[in-house]
Amino acid sequence: AGTTISQTPTTKKSATTPRSSPTTQTIPGLLEQDTFNRPGQTLWGTASDGTRWSGDANTSTDFSISNQRGQIYRTTNGHSLYSAILGTTHSDAEIQFTAMLDSFNNSHIGAMLRYTDDNHYYKVLLDGQSLHFLKRLNPQQGPTIGQPISYSPQLQILYTIRFRVSGATNITLQAKAWPANTTEPSGWMIAANDTDPTYQTGQGGLRPQVNQNVTLSVTAFQMTSVTS
Repeated sequence: AGTTISQTPTTKKSATTPRSSPTTQTIPGLLEQDTFNRPGQTLWGTASDGTRWSGDANTSTDFSISNQRGQIYRTTNGHSLYSAILGTTHSDAEIQFTAMLDSFNNSHIGAMLRYTDDNHYYKVLLDGQSLHFLKRLNPQQGPTIGQPISYSPQLQILYTIRFRVSGATNITLQAKAWPANTTEPSGWMIAANDTDPTYQTGQGGLRPQVNQNVTLSVTAFQMTSVTS
């Protein structure tokens, strides 16, 4: 097994940053989608496409819908990883979602693909300093795949992240991030190959880390199938 690297360049209400408008266009290969455009409630419930969220999203009261956003607000001491899973098992897939944090102290924005359980998945994460991949292999944190790229997101600003995993024996991970009110970069910002075919298929969703008294807000989530 090995890795080769390639790189291109209580509910708490969120801040009043303008949310991105849900798309009304047909999305090729769409698998799952949530616009979070529904009344306020505890837990995330059922997504806008009729698929029910699973994992912590519908068991932890840290999750809510508020101001037409999906939110995670942690009141307990310390920080924790959270799983929000949407849909069934897929192989080659891509996630695009828009989210923000009001603090990056022990907190990050993250999404996962080829998820089996909380100890097995590929992940992209945006912390206060970089955008990078992680492969979770066991109860301890798995290895970082590829090289992180320096990236300094601002607080209470919505960012869109696109994350793709494709391939069988030579698995390709690709990702990019950009402020939601700006144009999407034309190329991938980070890319890496994993030659260990441990994860062939799995579910997709969000896997952020949230610290005490920190709010993560999500305004849009979609997963599509891709051709490797």
